[in-house]
Amino acid sequence: MTLPAPKSASPAGAVLSGRWLILAGWLAATVALLGILWWGVERTLDERQQAVRALTVQQATARATTYALQLEDLTDRMDQVAEHIIAQWRQSPSKVNLRDSLTGLLSARHSMYVFILDAEGTVVSASFAVEARTIPQLDYFDALKAGCCEGWQVTPASFAPTVGREVIRFSRRLDRPDGSFGGALVFAAPPNFLETFQDNSVIGPRDFVTVRLIDGPVLTTKLGAGQPRRIFYLAHPKFPEPRGVRFEGPEKFKDGYGRHVAWQKHASLPIVALAAMAEADALAEFRATAQSYRSFASMASAVLLLAGVAMAVLTLKLNARRAAEEEVRRTYRMATDAANEGFYMMRPVFDDAGALRDLLVEDCNERAAGLFGMLRTDLLGATIGEALNPELRARVLETCERAIRYGAVEDELRVPVESRLQATWLYRRAVYAGAGIALTLRDISDSKAHEEEMARLANHDTLTGLPNRHWLTHQLPLAIDRAQRSHARLALLFIDLDNFKLVNDTLGHDAGDRLLVEAAGRIRGAVRATDHVARLGGDEFTVVLEQVDDRETVGQIAANILSALSAPYAWLGGTAGRVSASIGASLYPDDDASPESLLRNADIAMYASKNAGKARFAEYDARMAEALLARIDAGVPTAPA
Repeated sequence: MTLPAPKSASPAGAVLSGRWLILAGWLAATVALLGILWWGVERTLDERQQAVRALTVQQATARATTYALQLEDLTDRMDQVAEHIIAQWRQSPSKVNLRDSLTGLLSARHSMYVFILDAEGTVVSASFAVEARTIPQLDYFDALKAGCCEGWQVTPASFAPTVGREVIRFSRRLDRPDGSFGGALVFAAPPNFLETFQDNSVIGPRDFVTVRLIDGPVLTTKLGAGQPRRIFYLAHPKFPEPRGVRFEGPEKFKDGYGRHVAWQKHASLPIVALAAMAEADALAEFRATAQSYRSFASMASAVLLLAGVAMAVLTLKLNARRAAEEEVRRTYRMATDAANEGFYMMRPVFDDAGALRDLLVEDCNERAAGLFGMLRTDLLGATIGEALNPELRARVLETCERAIRYGAVEDELRVPVESRLQATWLYRRAVYAGAGIALTLRDISDSKAHEEEMARLANHDTLTGLPNRHWLTHQLPLAIDRAQRSHARLALLFIDLDNFKLVNDTLGHDAGDRLLVEAAGRIRGAVRATDHVARLGGDEFTVVLEQVDDRETVGQIAANILSALSAPYAWLGGTAGRVSASIGASLYPDDDASPESLLRNADIAMYASKNAGKARFAEYDARMAEALLARIDAGVPTAPA
């Protein structure tokens, strides 16, 4: 029996099946492109969101650190004044004069009240007009009497009968020579006194900085601009580590906004400085950018879908293939030209020895040409040797050589000033793909400028532009290390303006600020280019002199500074001839080897120059410290303003 031959497939069916395969292939490719597009958009947005959060954490940390350092500086000053007062009290408890003990501790807008209580709670001396001599038995007084603590006790804000207003109290126990309780020394300040340290902070509408006791109660809070109500935790937060930063969810706050919270505990007091930045405000600009990206991606997706369908249909017709390819090219150009990055397709040009000699730009987008201040049509076909200066050309060639060697490289580049590139910082990524190199350039000038500005704010005084105490704390030990390694001398000058308080009192604080700015400029003009000038705060400056050959050099530079600062200030009018400076100096390694000791010794020498009549320069001598202590013991003021 003969079996019938199998039927062959219909030509029309084969063609129809092929068309469906082509259509399915184009659809699959379109879906894959959409996936890649959305993956890239979401990945970029996620990276930017993480960058915004990281910057927010960095800003919060900087604010908390700055606030904590300012509070520690305040307590250092309180300790200095307290030691002076206690020495007077021990000599004669009834003859302590507090009005002359607060120089340098008064804010420009708020007062610090200081008074002494005897063992029965009666005010025996005060720096102000006392409204009530006998206080009720408050908890802080009873705690000191019971020997609660050593050093300062901090009490949350409450009404003070002696002052007649609500204050935060910093109190210390006073012991008689036999060790029995002799009373209390109290520094009291309105809550907003501690807020004044943050007047120059850039605070968002839902941000806040606060000082609170470690066990919970708030001492004071400064709110963001335009904040209609106070922001508090729903429950007292816990901060087990000395410093740190973490995200606190919206459930932690009364207003329901989550925040990045940075904190730093005080070195000696049971208080902690907090800086909280609302994530909603920090991400507001990012969300607008994300919306733009996603809108662009949605349009691009629509374009890709249309292009995929068009290509599927056109591919079925042999006579429309060229038109379909042109559509894909047009869609790609639309997507790349709308991007923020510059894209370059370059062909390597090698010399006879096989070394990379130049790069020919075969394709680029408009953004890529715009970075060079050119049009795309002008950049196509040019070499980088024609488009870049020699230094930048060498760097691009070096990057592309590494891309050829390793397949792909990426880095960040500071653009030379003389370059034609329309940017100061660039992110570069180069990928080698056999016959050519794909180079991506993105302008990151704004983000780099922001990073540099944040670093400058943390280390420079906002009024004079000079490095600040924070800078000196970190740089002085490094300068001492350099001097030690090179067996060289180093000198530290401590400068205090004479009669600065008189300018503030007679002409106002704006004139005082102007005087500080001009004085800073004069000091910088009077020292060597290699010397470092810093402002410690108030009317106090320091100068770090490295590579000092002898003491005569130090004296000559100090004389230059004295001469510059004593020159008339024409705009001061009648007070022009009364502004001068007192300078003290200490040398490494002659006087000491530690940064703290050098600064302290220079300060003591400055006090000696003031006590000798102002407008003078004095080098540190161990006998100066003994003389200073003798004056304190005798109740003689140690540093006229």
